[in-house]
Amino acid sequence: MGQMTLFYVLGGLLILTLMLASIAQRYHDYLEERRRQLDRILRRVAELEALKARMAGLPIPLEAERLLHEEILARLMVVKGIHARQQGIDHLIAQAKSALATLVPRETPAALEDHQVEILVRILAELRWIVQERRFITPLSEPERSRLLAMLTQRRAEWLYRYHRHGIERMLQENKLHQALWHSNQLRSFLLNEGPDSEQARGWMQEAKAWRRQIEAEINGQSNSPSLE
Repeated sequence: MGQMTLFYVLGGLLILTLMLASIAQRYHDYLEERRRQLDRILRRVAELEALKARMAGLPIPLEAERLLHEEILARLMVVKGIHARQQGIDHLIAQAKSALATLVPRETPAALEDHQVEILVRILAELRWIVQERRFITPLSEPERSRLLAMLTQRRAEWLYRYHRHGIERMLQENKLHQALWHSNQLRSFLLNEGPDSEQARGWMQEAKAWRRQIEAEINGQSNSPSLE
C-alpha cells in the first residue's frame, strides 16, 4: 500500500512538474511574442520619426504632417497598452503630444535648391504611399483620405514641374540640349503616369510637349547644319 501511495505521489508530482513547465513555456512564449510586437511597433515609430526629421525646412502640407504626428502618438499609446512599464514610454508619449500640440503650418518658399526639391518630392511620395496603402492606425475617413491623396499628388506635381522647368531653362542657357530634352521627357512621363487630374496639370503637359518640340527642333537643326571643316 505504501509503494502504491508513493507511486501516486511521484506520478502526481511528475504531472504537476509537467504542467508547471508547460505554463512556464507558454508564459515565456507570451513574453517573447510581446517583445517582438513591441519591437515592430517601436521600429515603425523610429521610421516615422526619421521621416519627420527629413521634413525640416521643407513645405510639407500641414494635414499630412499632422497625420504623421498623430500616427506616432497612436502607436506609442499602443505600446503603453501592451506594456505599461515599457522603459521611457511615458516620456515618448509626452514628447509626441507636445509636438502635435505645437504643430503649425510650414511656410512655402518661393524656391528651393534642386537637392531640396529632390528630397521633398521623395518625402511627398512616401507620404502618399502611406496614405494610399492605409499604412496607419490613426482613424481617417474615406473623404479625408481622398482629399489628402489629392493634395499630396498635386503638391508633388507642382514641385516636380518647378524642378524640371528650372532644369530645362538652365540647360538651354548652357546649350545642353540633350539634358534639356531629358528634363522635358521626365516631366511629360511623370504627368502622364502619376500626375494629378487637374487643369493646371494639363497646362503643364502642354508646356512639356512644347519644350520637347522646341528642343528636338534645335537638336535637329544643329545636326543638319553644314560643317565648317
